[in-house]
Amino acid sequence: MDDNDIVKYTSISKEWTTEDEKNDFICKCEPLIQRLNSIISKLSEVTNGSVVLDNIAQVYLNKILNLDSELKQSGHSIFEKGSVLIDLDFYFLNKMEKSINKLSILIDVLERIVIIYTLSETVNYYANRAINIFTKSFIDLKREISDFTVNKNLAEICVSNFSDLNNYEYYQQGDFNKHYESILAYLSNIGAESAIQDFPILVAPVIENREEKLMKNNDFNDGIRYIY
Repeated sequence: MDDNDIVKYTSISKEWTTEDEKNDFICKCEPLIQRLNSIISKLSEVTNGSVVLDNIAQVYLNKILNLDSELKQSGHSIFEKGSVLIDLDFYFLNKMEKSINKLSILIDVLERIVIIYTLSETVNYYANRAINIFTKSFIDLKREISDFTVNKNLAEICVSNFSDLNNYEYYQQGDFNKHYESILAYLSNIGAESAIQDFPILVAPVIENREEKLMKNNDFNDGIRYIY
């Protein structure tokens, strides 16, 4: 086979689009949705159908797809390069994982109590308390996902995200500032004026704090120790 044959038989990859990114996102959500379906089904079985929860992974996927549909009306997409999807994922998926882990623990607790709702009142009392404690964050998170809007909630989400970013060895000076500016640029592009107004008040101080700690961490690693 000569060079011309190689060119003839080599397929040219098409440009990656927001639709490709959307389909990739849906595929990445599916394992979590299936995993949670299994846990919810098990919890319903253990409680004889008394506890039935919504699949918040599916709720999150639907929220992102709805948000994308809204943004498309102004010529944008949540799946376009530089969007805030990475920030939403970091926040909601981390919280989702913690809530899912609590459900798994709850199932273990209830299985140890054995066949709840057929035992004594005392046992049922403690079973119900466990259910309320372990499902609260799950139910609260479902409400938070359902009620989310960029203008009302993104600033608070970014405050939480930047506050949790403490692995300074993975960052360079200015990384937090760059991400902050990229979020503002995206918000400006989609016309999210209310969110933009919240950022200097709520998010900027956290960014400044992260950059200061990053500088101190870098200087410490270079052999210069700061006195706090």
